[in-house]
Formats: sequence, C-alpha cells, structure tokens
Amino acid sequence: MMKIVLLALIVFVVMLSGGILLENIYPSISSLVLEIIMSIIAALIVIVFGILTNKKKN
Repeated sequence: MMKIVLLALIVFVVMLSGGILLENIYPSISSLVLEIIMSIIAALIVIVFGILTNKKKN
C-alpha cells in the first residue's frame, strides 16, 4: 500500500509541475486550480488501479 501512495504522490507532483510549466508558457490555457484538480484526479486514479491490482493478486 505504501508503494501505491508513493506512486500517487509522484504522479501528483509530475502532473502539477507540468501544468504549472504549461501555464507559464501559455497563460490562457487553464488556471492553477484546474491543474491542481487534474493532478488530484490523476493521483486518485493511480491509487484506485493500485488497490484493484493488489486485490487481484490476492
């Protein structure tokens, strides 16, 4: 379970930093709040798939 949380944290940071970089290049694309929401959703998807694959192994 700790590996899943660590992977979700990595995905969150990568998505957020990519979104901030993209917003600095093209400021009219989206707001920072939208980037944070998308990063949280990506991290939750990683957690859900991690839990599902972990249950499948058992």
